[in-house]
Amino acid sequence: MIKVSDRWEQKQRELLAPEGYIQLVVGVSEAGLQDEVTPSSTNEATFSNIEAVTDMYGNYLTYPWATTELNFWSLDGTKQVLNSNDYKGYASKNLDSGDITLTVAKVHEQAIPGLKITWCEELGEYATKFTITAYNGDTVVSTLTVAGNTSVTTEVEMEIANYDSIKIVVNEWCLPQHRARIDKIQLGLDTVYLKKDIMSFKHEQFGSVVSGELPKNSIEFSLDNSNGLWSPNNPVGQGKYLSERQEIKAYYGFDIDGTIEWAKAGTFYLSEWRTPSNGLEATFVARDVLEYMIGETYTGITSGTLLEIATAAIEQADLPDNVKIVLDERLGNYSASFEDDYTIAEVLQLCANAACCAMYTNRDGEFCIEYVANPAMGYSVRSDISFSYPEYELSKPLKSIEVTYGNENDKYSYSVSAEGEKQTLSNPFISTEEQAKEVAEWVAKTLQFRKNISGEYRADPRADVFDKIVVESKYGVNNAVLLTNIVYTFTGVFRGSYAGIVTEFSAVAAAYSGEIYAGEV
Repeated sequence: MIKVSDRWEQKQRELLAPEGYIQLVVGVSEAGLQDEVTPSSTNEATFSNIEAVTDMYGNYLTYPWATTELNFWSLDGTKQVLNSNDYKGYASKNLDSGDITLTVAKVHEQAIPGLKITWCEELGEYATKFTITAYNGDTVVSTLTVAGNTSVTTEVEMEIANYDSIKIVVNEWCLPQHRARIDKIQLGLDTVYLKKDIMSFKHEQFGSVVSGELPKNSIEFSLDNSNGLWSPNNPVGQGKYLSERQEIKAYYGFDIDGTIEWAKAGTFYLSEWRTPSNGLEATFVARDVLEYMIGETYTGITSGTLLEIATAAIEQADLPDNVKIVLDERLGNYSASFEDDYTIAEVLQLCANAACCAMYTNRDGEFCIEYVANPAMGYSVRSDISFSYPEYELSKPLKSIEVTYGNENDKYSYSVSAEGEKQTLSNPFISTEEQAKEVAEWVAKTLQFRKNISGEYRADPRADVFDKIVVESKYGVNNAVLLTNIVYTFTGVFRGSYAGIVTEFSAVAAAYSGEIYAGEV
């Protein structure tokens, strides 16, 4: 459950929800380009750390350092002695000027729409005049001089294509006798779309608690294309800058007492787009980091602990540098050996299942394989915010779980009840009878209630799969539901649909009845 303010939660309990907002930040650049760049300079201070300028997720200068510049060498204790490892960013050797060359490993024919330069946020300083030149070898392919800049963060619109290096030269700095400084350089630009720009939006999450299926976390949205901006054949449009796996960050917001409060919806990577020649909309689909793992065959180690195998799979996937990986320590308790071919995603799924874990990505874009504990209650889907009464689906009673392990002839059967149906599970990453027993008990506990529920409601878009909510039924009975599927749509207001497993009817769930259920537990 994404963390929001108390006022957000209070507003959602009211009969009329506050005005909703949505924001998409689309990185318009070539996927993987930022990670490929090697920065260098012919004019660099001894304490400069130029490698940090292309790390968009690292930190830069955060303290007032003492250097031999005007007003930088005071002896009153307000400045700290600077060591070469302390500075994170570029600083020039000479005063009032500087240069950085960004070199890539090969010639990139695909065009990018420009650069975003963050000069020096700590000091609030910037280049007032600078020149950007792109090269293919020694040949200049494009150049632009910007004069009169007054911004610490400068977005330079400049089409650059067929290049293998880009040089940025600081011609004039905003203060005399100061070094030129650059915190960050982003190849490409971020384009922000707000709800006035977005024709439609859908965010879908799916997860299997027992890792029986691959998870899903994706968004689909449409933008106005009546002017042909996204048409691929438009020479001055944006379509030519699109490429697979461009990063897209989504945010949800509500007007809370006159101020928009934003919450993360997730980090996604562009997968496909459609721009019909006679259509008025351009439609885009972006998926989570699993997009990097689905189609590629795993070629790593085939024996070892599940933690070692999962780590090898993730390293092979060549994920973006900013993706954080969360692997449960349980993976280190089990070993596996296998011969069959699997995709990277399938290997990770099998590792998760064999260690009694679920696989998913969270709102921060982290890829996780973790045991799903019994979460605390989130919020309630009350009858007054439901568009229809929830639907129930009852499964046959569970008689037993049969798990195949090690040799395919080895089976472990876990008895649940005297009658019902038998569930079978075959996973080559389960290697011992003890492990098979743990998996069987875990699956039985998850499936024991055999009762699924689904419905549609006025969404408070902060719940994710594996969160627990309370759903009020037609007859006033409150069910605690572990979410396995949730879909948010936005067409000016948020609407949601959910599906999940009924886990209990408890005193906590009952506390949502009557006047009390409008509160949070």
